[in-house]
Amino acid sequence: MKHIIGNHKYQDEISISKALSLITPEEVWIELNLAGVPKKSCKSPFRDDRKPSFSVFQGREGIWFFKDHATGDGGNMITLWAEAKGIDSKTACREFMAFAKWKLGRG
Repeated sequence: MKHIIGNHKYQDEISISKALSLITPEEVWIELNLAGVPKKSCKSPFRDDRKPSFSVFQGREGIWFFKDHATGDGGNMITLWAEAKGIDSKTACREFMAFAKWKLGRG
C-alpha cells in the first residue's frame, strides 16, 4: 500500500502529518473495532497470530506507524485504516481526516 504522509492540507484545517501525530493508535483501533490492543509487540488484528509479530510505534515527528513482521506489511495509521477497511489509500485518507477532525473537535 502507498504510504500517505506529508504536510498537505485537508480543507485548510489540519495537515495530514499533524493528524497522524495527534490521533493515537488506541483511538484508531477502537474506531475500526480491531481485536487486541496496539502496542510495541502485539498480535496482528488482520490474521491469526500465535505469537505477537505486530508492532505499533511512534516515529519521526510523532507520527504513529505499524509493522507486521510476519508479512512485511507496514505503514502509518492511514495505511492501517485502508487495510482494516479494505479500501484504497485515497478513500482511507479522506475517512481518517474526517475522523481526526471529529476527534480533535474541528469537524
